[in-house]
Amino acid sequence: MMTSMKSILLLQQSTIATDSGNFLLDWFANSMFSWQFWMLITVVLLIGEVFTLGFLLGALMPGSILAGIVSALGFGMNAQLLAFSVGVIAGLAFLRPLFLRKMIDGNEPSNVDALVGSSAKVISDIADGEPGYVKIASEEWRARSTDDHQVGETVNVVSVEGNTLLVK
Repeated sequence: MMTSMKSILLLQQSTIATDSGNFLLDWFANSMFSWQFWMLITVVLLIGEVFTLGFLLGALMPGSILAGIVSALGFGMNAQLLAFSVGVIAGLAFLRPLFLRKMIDGNEPSNVDALVGSSAKVISDIADGEPGYVKIASEEWRARSTDDHQVGETVNVVSVEGNTLLVK
């Protein structure tokens, strides 16, 4: 009985001696750089990008995808980190500027700026210096003009100041 107890203790000691003593460190060292981890990071970055819309997190995704592919091919941690770095640099250098140009380019006016140049129908008399009301599509707007305009006239929107349209 004593010998079996000694053998069990020796077996436990040898197991403890091979363990670093830190469960989390061992777990991360064994499973942190798997392809599942990199795909999880990709999904988290994608969800984060949906909420931020600056394409900064989206520019990191090529790195995580590339690292996942390298991991699935069986390469080690150093190769995965190198692939991640190359993918991130490529995403930041090439993809982010491309998407930001697409997002900013177009210069199409939106919101109230889109009203400039459109025609409106006067629904309340507009006197010089006194505001009146115009209708554009189905919306009524407060309007001012340097000229007098009667109900039923068609006017053009020249500019927008706050919530008042300047018309001619």
